[in-house]
Amino acid sequence: MRDTGRLSSDEYEKAVKELLKIRIRKAGSFEAGYFTDWIRQKVVSVVGEEEFLNGGFTVKTTLDWSLQKKAESAISVGVKEIDRRQGFQGPLRNINSVEEIKEADLATRKQIYEEGSDFLLLLEDGETAYEYTIDETEIEKIDNFKEAIAKDIDSDLLIPGYYPQDRAVPLIKVEKSYQAIVSLVQDNQKIIYLSIGGVSGFIPYEGFKWAHPRKISEETSSESFISRPSEAVKSGDVIWVTIKEAKKKVWDYLDSPTRSTMKDPRLASAMKTQLFIKCDLDQDAKVQSALVAMDPHTGDILSLVGGTDFEKSQFNRAVQSLRQPGSSFKPFIYAAALENGHTPASILVDTPEALVGVDDTLNWKPSNYDGEFKGRITLRRAIEESRNVPTIRLASEVGMRKVQAMSERFGLKVSLANDLSAALGSFGITLLDLVTAYSIFPNGGNRIWPKAIISVTDKTGKSWSVDEVSSTPSPAPSPIPPSPIPAEGLSFTAGLGGNQVYDPRLAHLMVNLMRGVIQNGTGQRARGLGPQVAGKTGTTNNHVDAWFIGYSPAVTVGVWAGFDDNTTLGYGETGAKTTLPMWMEYMREALKRYPDKDFVVPEGIVNVLIDEQTGKLAGTTSGPAFLEAFVEGTEPGGTQPGKDQEVSPQEVPSMPSDDDYFNQQ
Repeated sequence: MRDTGRLSSDEYEKAVKELLKIRIRKAGSFEAGYFTDWIRQKVVSVVGEEEFLNGGFTVKTTLDWSLQKKAESAISVGVKEIDRRQGFQGPLRNINSVEEIKEADLATRKQIYEEGSDFLLLLEDGETAYEYTIDETEIEKIDNFKEAIAKDIDSDLLIPGYYPQDRAVPLIKVEKSYQAIVSLVQDNQKIIYLSIGGVSGFIPYEGFKWAHPRKISEETSSESFISRPSEAVKSGDVIWVTIKEAKKKVWDYLDSPTRSTMKDPRLASAMKTQLFIKCDLDQDAKVQSALVAMDPHTGDILSLVGGTDFEKSQFNRAVQSLRQPGSSFKPFIYAAALENGHTPASILVDTPEALVGVDDTLNWKPSNYDGEFKGRITLRRAIEESRNVPTIRLASEVGMRKVQAMSERFGLKVSLANDLSAALGSFGITLLDLVTAYSIFPNGGNRIWPKAIISVTDKTGKSWSVDEVSSTPSPAPSPIPPSPIPAEGLSFTAGLGGNQVYDPRLAHLMVNLMRGVIQNGTGQRARGLGPQVAGKTGTTNNHVDAWFIGYSPAVTVGVWAGFDDNTTLGYGETGAKTTLPMWMEYMREALKRYPDKDFVVPEGIVNVLIDEQTGKLAGTTSGPAFLEAFVEGTEPGGTQPGKDQEVSPQEVPSMPSDDDYFNQQ
């Protein structure tokens, strides 16, 4: 270009001295990792590994990307909250010597520079260098800046802030985690001072108060707050921190009594002007969680998260893990009870005597969490409060063989032993199967099959069979033998067949009952989402698994949490406390994407005002009244009343409405 006159001599000299820049291709995370890998496996199982790698396939899926991001965020935040309740795992290590600290800081600074670089420089010797590299003169300027401040104000209450011209500061990413070294622990200030690659940071009280000693017990809660930072860390500790904000002043996080101890005006002035990066104490959470969301009418999977971090573990807990559902299985017991003659107003017995001699399969003594009983309660209150003894009683009356048959109809891939403990979820099931089965209720008793793939085409335009890849094909319609209700002759199974696996009227009753779980029972924390959401909490023995499965008219969502090794999550970690918050966070966004509408009410439903204590028609002398839904003819006073258990009332202590593990064997 110089020879042809397109470059001047000056431009030529400048160009040859300029280093070539090679743009770095950033290593991004695997988007929707668990879902994407699941789809990949399904496609490979049909087309073959070699064809998949070379065939230029385009796969269109059902995933809703905005909801998928919300699902991953909800799981990430929720797991961190669980992990913090369990306590601080402790520092990664402790380093004391000046040389070790300097080496650790330089290693972190190198990481910050490499991650912050957009390109590599091609050097004259053929080697490459990152856009940002450590400069010894820069380190010297940082050290001189901090030494000058420390020398000017000789006080152990002051830690110098970061060097304002430090190139690392704008490269440190908010909400990203870094290793940091504890520089100083100030109990009076309730501040932990840090060095993040030589950049000054701090953790205020709100960011570390959760760091009590880690102790996970199924018998007692260890959840508490510490009062001093020295209870958690000491100088030289290497810890994980999450960056919250830059350009923060420690002074703004000191209480009035602490500020008043700073008599030296120069000290106070320095505290008000020095800049730091504000952080939270962090750690690598050990607990796992999964989420599945689907359209209950089509089976389209809208979101799927199989764990907390796909890069660390590819085991998909949404579709591969068999976990005990605990109380989240109870709706199917109550669904079977409705099909066999009970109504929402049927009176159940919550007493130890209610289980005496029910049958010879009862080889353990189930109880409610605190060992207390409520006596006579309606079926509605039993499911709303997740009472164990009435559930066992129902399972005994209906019979586990009928519950097994209904489970098969609903598509649950479980084999229930002829043992009443199965009524409380003492078997393994996948989250995907449970969410699919729950979808039958908002779908009017119609069974659907999970669908993840819309189309698969290769580079030649050839289409591959979606049915082979994405879902289980529907069975041919087949009649279900009638199951008449004793004495009344009304059958809720006579008209069923094919995908219609549950009576639409009973499906509406189940929706209505499970709305009550959120409005009045163990899921009350979600009441703010509105009246058009329903669901059920689930907690297994010793708090090993926590669940919440619920739905709106348009979306069914299930969340599970637990440890891979089946150890306890800790006392009090119930479905209501552990997984319901994650479910709520996701459902808020889902309700925006798929706005509220009413559940469809089928023909043959009547609403009757009943006494919520006795289940009988409300009268002038009744207690609190409640408008309850019934299948026409089964309401109190109707021509075909539902089952009731006439037993003598018992005055028993009331227990809190909480969903906890199912027995004390």
